[in-house]
Amino acid sequence: MARIERKNFINRKNKRLLAEESELTRISTLKKRLIRVRIQTRPYSIFHGLGIYFCGYCGKPMDLYTPRAFTEGERIPTLYYACRDKCKHSVPHRTDFVDRIVMQLVQKRVKENLKKPRKTKGYEEILEKFRLIDELQSERMRLLTKMHYASYNRDAVLAEIREVEEKIEKMKDEVASHFGEDFSGSPLLYPLFETPPEELMDLDFMYLREIARIFVIVFALLTSFYFFAFVR
Repeated sequence: MARIERKNFINRKNKRLLAEESELTRISTLKKRLIRVRIQTRPYSIFHGLGIYFCGYCGKPMDLYTPRAFTEGERIPTLYYACRDKCKHSVPHRTDFVDRIVMQLVQKRVKENLKKPRKTKGYEEILEKFRLIDELQSERMRLLTKMHYASYNRDAVLAEIREVEEKIEKMKDEVASHFGEDFSGSPLLYPLFETPPEELMDLDFMYLREIARIFVIVFALLTSFYFFAFVR
């Protein structure tokens, strides 16, 4: 009986080691295939371009990657966050997985630490500002592309870019004015209290990006971000 149990134990151990080796091979193959997403006309995930997600091993930014190149307007392939230097121990993670888990954690911390807004007045107005910021960001990228290829009239294009950037900053200041010192009572928080966690990612995309930008830092959730760099 003891021999049979020992044999079963060894078999289970070997199967586990083979599974781990297979997983490491899969991860290594994926890392080699991934290419960095360089399209800058708009963000493709919640944390794309926010500058708040870093590798837990080397401290370099976790950038957006794809297994195949694509252009604006094409079907978007599966996207991954991966260490910019693709350091040895880091592991790529699907953007939808990271976005959902971290935003649900943000929602949980907001509900635990801040007061629920008594009224929703102003929320739609704030959302409209987010949409305008999104449109202005797209216009800025269009102008930057235009300037790159322009052989003349570059000064006029540069002036347009500066004008758009000023509008973006003004709009961001208007959004920031809706927060108090402790953020409590802001109508911007209302959806986080009323939306079930499983439906959180259905909220406005630009709204979620702004919530992430603010509260990942406020609640020191970078430790959670480091967690994702260590996950096997």
